[in-house]
Amino acid sequence: MECYEELAEIFRVLAGERVCEALLLLHKLEEATPTELAREMGVSGSRASQIIANLRGAGLVKRKRRSGTKVVYSLTGYGRKIAEVGESLCRQLRTI
Repeated sequence: MECYEELAEIFRVLAGERVCEALLLLHKLEEATPTELAREMGVSGSRASQIIANLRGAGLVKRKRRSGTKVVYSLTGYGRKIAEVGESLCRQLRTI
């Protein structure tokens, strides 16, 4: 089974530095609202929501639950695996 299109879509979504930052931050936090991500990343709430929407579209983030009027997001299984690879690559890049 070939998955080139799906893989290309994931790489396309991850091409932005802020998107990669959000993915790794969600991995670290395990779950977060867009407001929490925005605060941690120093971006607007709308930008954090847009990043989450892109990650959701690529199948890397899911809605975990509602907390009052807020939606809490977490990584999917694929999202966790990619975040783990990303963290490993970051550690290796720091040693170069």
